[in-house]
Amino acid sequence: MTVDKIPPGPGQACCSLSKKRVGILVAVCCVAILSTYMYSLNCCKSRTEAPLKLKTSNSPSFHKMPIFAKIKSNTRMPEPSVNATQSEGVAAVKQTVFVHQLLQPQNPSPTNQDDLSSLSSWSSVYDEADDDLDLVPERAAFKPQGKWKRRLPKVIIIGIKKGGTRALLNFLKAHPQVTVSGKEVHFFDRFYERGLEWYRRAMPYSYENQLTVEKTPSYFVTPQVPKLIYRMSQDVKFLLVVRDPVARAISDHAQSLQKGKTTPFEEKAMLDPRKCSVDESWSAIGIGLYSVHLTRWLKYFPLDQFLFVSGKNLVANPGEEMGKVQDFLHISRTLTEKSFVFNETKGFPCLRTDENGEVRCLGKTKGRPHNPVDPRVRACLAEFYRPYNEQFYNMTGINFHWEE
Repeated sequence: MTVDKIPPGPGQACCSLSKKRVGILVAVCCVAILSTYMYSLNCCKSRTEAPLKLKTSNSPSFHKMPIFAKIKSNTRMPEPSVNATQSEGVAAVKQTVFVHQLLQPQNPSPTNQDDLSSLSSWSSVYDEADDDLDLVPERAAFKPQGKWKRRLPKVIIIGIKKGGTRALLNFLKAHPQVTVSGKEVHFFDRFYERGLEWYRRAMPYSYENQLTVEKTPSYFVTPQVPKLIYRMSQDVKFLLVVRDPVARAISDHAQSLQKGKTTPFEEKAMLDPRKCSVDESWSAIGIGLYSVHLTRWLKYFPLDQFLFVSGKNLVANPGEEMGKVQDFLHISRTLTEKSFVFNETKGFPCLRTDENGEVRCLGKTKGRPHNPVDPRVRACLAEFYRPYNEQFYNMTGINFHWEE
C-alpha cells in the first residue's frame, strides 16, 4: 500500500523561506560585530604600544638651552613627585621636568606662614647688592636625587665684608651641585629667636645631592655666631674670603660714600695721624683683625672645616681659586679657567655665557673707583695690621703676603 506525499502548502513554504533569511541576517550581524571589535582592539593596542617620542637635539623644534639663564628669585616652585608605577616613558618625561626645574632653582617668595616679610628690607653696613645673582649654567648633565625641598645650609660664607663674598657666591651659583640663598639671612646675628624652622624656610629649594650655601659676612665678626652655628650643626663647612685689611677698609669706606656719607677715610681711620694712632673702634678697622675673630671660631670648629679664599686671587685667577673651593666642597670641577673672562674696564672677572664668547659680569657696584688715600695713613694702617696678619698666617698656615 502506498501513501502519496502531500506537497507543502503555501503557508509552510513561506515559513521555511523566512527562517533561512533570518539565519543569514544573524550570521552577517555576528561577522560585522566581530570585525568591529577586532578593529577597535587593534587600534587600542597600537596606541598603547606606540613609543614615547621625546625631542632631541636633532629634532627641528628643539632649542638648545643657553649655558646661563636668568633666575626669578620670587617664584615658588612646587615639590615634584614621581609615581613609581608609571611607565618608563612617563618617568622619562618626569625626569626631563626635574632637569628643567633644576635649571631654575628658585628661592620662593616669602609667605605669612614663613614669616619672611622682612627679607626685602634686610640691609645693613654689612649687606651688599644682590642684583648680580643671575648667572646659572646649563645643568642637563646633573642628575637630581631625593626630594626638592628647603634644607638647612651645609656651607656658610661667613665673611669678610668687601673681601669678595658676593663674587664667590655668584660663581658658586653657577655650579649645578650648589644652590644659594640670594639674600643675606642674618639668622645667627639678628633673627636667631625666630628658630631654626624659620631659618630653613629662608633657604632655597634643593635636592639631596646639592649643597645649600648661605652668605652673611657679618657672621665672622659677631662673637656669638660660632656657638649658635655649633648648636645647629657641627659639620658645617665655612668659606672665608680674605684680603689685605688695609685695602678692605678703603673699599668699605668707598661703599659708605655711595650711601651718602662724606667723612674722608683719613679722618675715620686715624685718631692722630701724627702719632700714627689708629681708631680701632671704627668697624671698618675692626673687621680686619682676622686673627682675633678666627680665634673665637676655632673654639668650636676645627681648622679643616674652613677654607680661606684669597680675595685677590679670586679676582686675578678665578679659575684657580674656584678649583680650590670646589675641591674643598667635594663637588666636580665644573668651573675652570675657561669659565671666566677678565673685564679690563671694571678690573673684575666675568663669567662666560655661551660658546660664542658672550659674557656676563657682576653688578654695577663691583669695581667701583676709590678715592685716593694719603700714603702716610696707608703706611700707618699697614704697620697696625702687621702683627695681626702674621698671627693669622700662623693660624691658617697660609702667607697671603699682604705687606708686599
